[in-house]
Amino acid sequence: MRIIKLVLFASLSLAIFVVLTYALNDDSSSNNTAMLNEPIPAFNLQSLSSDNPVTEKELISDGYKLLNVWASWCGICKLEHSFLLQLNRQGVAIYGLNYRDNKKDARKVLVLDGNPYKNVIFDPEGKLALDLGVIGTPETFVIDSNGKIVHRISGVIDQAVWDNSIAAYFER
Repeated sequence: MRIIKLVLFASLSLAIFVVLTYALNDDSSSNNTAMLNEPIPAFNLQSLSSDNPVTEKELISDGYKLLNVWASWCGICKLEHSFLLQLNRQGVAIYGLNYRDNKKDARKVLVLDGNPYKNVIFDPEGKLALDLGVIGTPETFVIDSNGKIVHRISGVIDQAVWDNSIAAYFER
C-alpha cells in the first residue's frame, strides 16, 4: 500500500512539473502576431472623458497612429506614461484604450499625470481588448490610415522600443 502511494505521489509530482515547465516556457510572443494586417475590430464604446460614443471609425484617418492599452491600476503603464506624453508633444497621434478600469480612477491619472491621448476609449469589460487579443497591459498597436493594425508591442514603450520598432512608421 505504501509503494502505491509513493508511485501516485511521484506521478502527480511529475505531471505538475511538466505542466509548470510548459506554462513557464510557453512563448507568448506568437500572440504578438494576432490581428496583424487585420482591420481594427468594430466597436461602439464610450469616451473616457466625455461619455460620448466612440467607434472604430475614429481610428481611420490620415497617417499612422498608436492605440495604447492601459489602466490606472497598471503599475508598469506608469513607466511609459512620460514617454507617451513626449510622443504627443512631438505630434504623434495616440489613442488610449482604458482596459477594465474604474472610470473615476482612470480620469484621475490623466488629470494628475497628463493626458497624452487624442481620445480614450473606455473598455470597462475588456471586450475590445479581448477582440484585439490583448493579454496584458500595457500593449500598443500601430494603426495605419485605413484602420489596419500593422504592428503590435506587448510591454512598455520607451525610446529604444520607439527607435527600433515604431518610429519608421511615423517617418513615412
